Amino acid sequence: MALRTPRKTPRKAPKARRSTPENQLLWTVRDSAEALGQHPQTTRALLLSGVIPLVRLPSARAKKHAGVSNRILVRKADVLRLISDSTERA
Repeated sequence: MALRTPRKTPRKAPKARRSTPENQLLWTVRDSAEALGQHPQTTRALLLSGVIPLVRLPSARAKKHAGVSNRILVRKADVLRLISDSTERA
């Protein structure tokens, strides 16, 4: 059995887990999913079903989509309202 030669380039450090930006007004689907404690696909399903309202900002570059960006954003207040409305009270 041959010995393994050492790596010439050091390995990259693993990416640090992103924290949800507390001071931002708009969150991405990933940020919203982290705040809700669920997978981004589940959060996207809530957005597309209308449980959480979508924010679509105008974009000068997005002529293909009638001038609206295809990036899905969520208001932080809407996510926090969903959490408070879903909390069971005794």
